[in-house]
Amino acid sequence: MLASFRNSLLALAVFACIVFCAAAAFAQGEGGIDPRASFSIGASLLGGGKTFFIGPTGFNTQYQDGARIAFRGTFNIREHFGVEGTYGFESDGLQVTTTTPFQSERTFGVHIHQLEGNGMYFFDGREHRFRPFVTAGLGILRYNPTSDAKMAAATRFLDQAVVLQGETHPDFVPGVGIEAAFTHRIGARFDFRDHITGLPRFGLPQNAESPNGPHYPVSGVVGNWEFSAGAEYHF
Repeated sequence: MLASFRNSLLALAVFACIVFCAAAAFAQGEGGIDPRASFSIGASLLGGGKTFFIGPTGFNTQYQDGARIAFRGTFNIREHFGVEGTYGFESDGLQVTTTTPFQSERTFGVHIHQLEGNGMYFFDGREHRFRPFVTAGLGILRYNPTSDAKMAAATRFLDQAVVLQGETHPDFVPGVGIEAAFTHRIGARFDFRDHITGLPRFGLPQNAESPNGPHYPVSGVVGNWEFSAGAEYHF
């Protein structure tokens, strides 16, 4: 699983380098690429809640909202078009509630690593102080249970002890935002995005592979809404 994640990172990095070189060459006649870097902090609001039964026991699983940070590198390819790459990190949690016959709750920490590439369309030209934009892109997300979560799951996850593992999923990233210039070099940006991936099962099968075998009977997609604000520096 870790080797697959490394290969995905390498493939995305190579693709990003190719896109950057092509865009830089294309942008020479369009006033330059205006490279800029930003650091943002914000909140992540995850969906993906599920209700299900394992035998007579009912469960509800729901991701808890968390905090996130992100580093972005952005450059122009035309007057109204741009491209950017993002690395993001989130600290969230998966809350597992036993609903029947007796109610109990436990939480498993989850760290999320994001590596994404986006295209951008700016509604205003570079001479404007405020530049609202729409964006869409693709990337990969790595859902990693924390060490404490793995230890807790080794005692009990749903109805039995299990081994939790990290999972890597491709994601689709639509969003909107605005860049604001304070000086020639310093600015700010605000982002509202969704990171849509398959619902992780942390290495567990959806259906039991043997009688009473461990499994996590959920499927579908999870939306991860991002609200963030940060500082931006133009090189």
